Amino acid sequence: MRFVPQYNVGLRFANPTYAHPSYGLSSLTLKGLIINFGYMESILEISPELDKNQSLYRIVDFFAAADIIESHRIRLSRADTFSDQNEGIESLLSQLETSGRTQSCGSMGWSDLASAKQKHINAQQSHYVSCWTSKPESVAMWSLYSPDHFGVRIKTSVEELQYVLLDFLDEKSFLKASQTDLGNHIVFATWMGIYPVSYTSLPHLLRKITRRVKAHGRIMERYRHLGLDLPDFKNIPDRYFEREKQRRFVISGKACYLKDSSFEHELEIRAVVRLGESKYNEMLMELKDALDPKDPRYDGIIFRFSELFGWVEFTELPRFEFARCSNNFVTSVTIDPRCPPHKRQFMEKWFIERDIKIEDSHCFGYIPDSFSVFPKS
Repeated sequence: MRFVPQYNVGLRFANPTYAHPSYGLSSLTLKGLIINFGYMESILEISPELDKNQSLYRIVDFFAAADIIESHRIRLSRADTFSDQNEGIESLLSQLETSGRTQSCGSMGWSDLASAKQKHINAQQSHYVSCWTSKPESVAMWSLYSPDHFGVRIKTSVEELQYVLLDFLDEKSFLKASQTDLGNHIVFATWMGIYPVSYTSLPHLLRKITRRVKAHGRIMERYRHLGLDLPDFKNIPDRYFEREKQRRFVISGKACYLKDSSFEHELEIRAVVRLGESKYNEMLMELKDALDPKDPRYDGIIFRFSELFGWVEFTELPRFEFARCSNNFVTSVTIDPRCPPHKRQFMEKWFIERDIKIEDSHCFGYIPDSFSVFPKS
């Protein structure tokens, strides 16, 4: 049985508690369910560019594919475990771009190279990522992720990945904090999303941001030279802020969705989980109460929930997390077309025994082998 979230749960669940056998959601009171799903719906974002039935692909080794199918779980990797050291760099670039008015990122927690690197590490270690692609056939992807020719391409959908994140969000919910956590640092999900990755030349982007920050610096210096104060925010027309928003090079609020154009061949779609950390106190207990949709403070808080908390800095997090998935998560598999026949036979038998559909890849194929007509001699 697959759990499909229904957010008008007051009409859906008549029983006082609900625990689902497949996704293992915590037993909650009916009021708790209403609050929890409202919180989930507000934190989880799906790109409007993506259709829920869109297919997603990922190449893994056979044992990783077997673990997903047998254990009903997928692995999410902490962003700093990837080989690309620029993962999550937009968190710094976005702050740098807006720093031009003050000529410092000190108020953002960094103001020199050493503090910038530490802030970047904190950002990376606060994000868990599951990487997929919208491109089923790619020689480059087989070569990169199946170097021993024993890899398997698994296929799922945006909707299935969304269910995984909803379940993981339940595990990492801020609403699970309790009286016993008072005085301790707690870690919880502040945002989750499924979005395509954007690609650009990062060195070129940095040059553009640097020029803009220096331009702001020259303007500020001119005002100081003339003995003038910068215009007060309340005296600046709204159209200025709208224009500034449109001119932004980096959209703030999301991390791990910007990569250098040298990775563009991957056409990635990512599920990203952002974790936040805070010391649990009386104020946060009150905030938790305000997450009831019936509370008049709810709309104002949930709208900017992810902005209320910083990166994880004090709690050591695991390099990998595992999130539960349904037994329908993998809709088909494709074995590396270069795989030796005896190993292919073993893998095919294993998948067939578990009713997993096997599809073929046309990569590395020799076209004349597919000729069905020939010129007459």
